[in-house]
Amino acid sequence: MTGLVRKATLLSVCGLLAASVALAAVPDPTQSTCPAHINSAGHDGTDGEPLVEFNVQVNDISGIGVGGSVVVIDMSGCTDQVFCTDQLLNSTADCPTMTVRKNADPSGLATFRIIGGASYPTGVGDPGGPDKCVTIYADGVLLCTIDIGSFDLDNVTGVGGGDLSLWLDDFGVGGDIGRSDYDGDDNVGGGDLSLWLDVFGSASGQSCGDLAAASCGP
Repeated sequence: MTGLVRKATLLSVCGLLAASVALAAVPDPTQSTCPAHINSAGHDGTDGEPLVEFNVQVNDISGIGVGGSVVVIDMSGCTDQVFCTDQLLNSTADCPTMTVRKNADPSGLATFRIIGGASYPTGVGDPGGPDKCVTIYADGVLLCTIDIGSFDLDNVTGVGGGDLSLWLDDFGVGGDIGRSDYDGDDNVGGGDLSLWLDVFGSASGQSCGDLAAASCGP
């Protein structure tokens, strides 16, 4: 009888160990980290705008990084966002699913610079897409839901005067228009203009068309 008890105990321990190993490869939203807000911008012909860079850290239930995890930025719910089919050196775009994705490094870290802009389905003054239209997944596990802004509002010739004019239109409408809310405070205001000026003076002088690349989006 004692032998049977020992065998049953051993099998139970083995089962627990197997379950632990399985969970170690599964992303855990409570242990992983997402940005509170993201933005897209243009590019310099080689890479995306560094000022819009953000990180997603994918961890398992024990807080250990899940190396090689497939991290997906899903913008299918965003009705006023576009992004380039060519994301240069940073990540891979997929138009049919409206996603940008890449594999996390061995520590579970995935770094993105989304190259893209905005669209105005009903013309200037369009109220914008729904709140928190971006979802981020790792290996199919939902990590977070956040907002996205776009410094390149007209999606041509990078970040320039035309974008400032469109931003001022959104500022004049007032309220929460996500594409022009760069600081993520749910309001289009002075803080967003300050961030726009930073990007205007940086490396975002080109848009999707300058890559001979199409734009994914509405």
